[in-house]
Amino acid sequence: QPIEEWPVDRRDARYARHPAIVGAPGLRFHAAAPVVLDGVHVATLRVMHLQPHALDAGQRRRLAELGGAIAHWVRQQR
Repeated sequence: QPIEEWPVDRRDARYARHPAIVGAPGLRFHAAAPVVLDGVHVATLRVMHLQPHALDAGQRRRLAELGGAIAHWVRQQR
């Protein structure tokens, strides 16, 4: 499953009332990696930042790897 990332724009209606965006800490970037168990998307690992930016290829790969590591850990706990 792909990594999703997007800048946070306060003018966007989806974010206009979100307290972490319009107030403190004032988030400006959001990325997400799915956590998939047995083909089912069960959770999402999210990263956020106070400055708008884009992930580079290495950061995208590491975020995907962390999502996979979480899924692996959960499988081991069953």
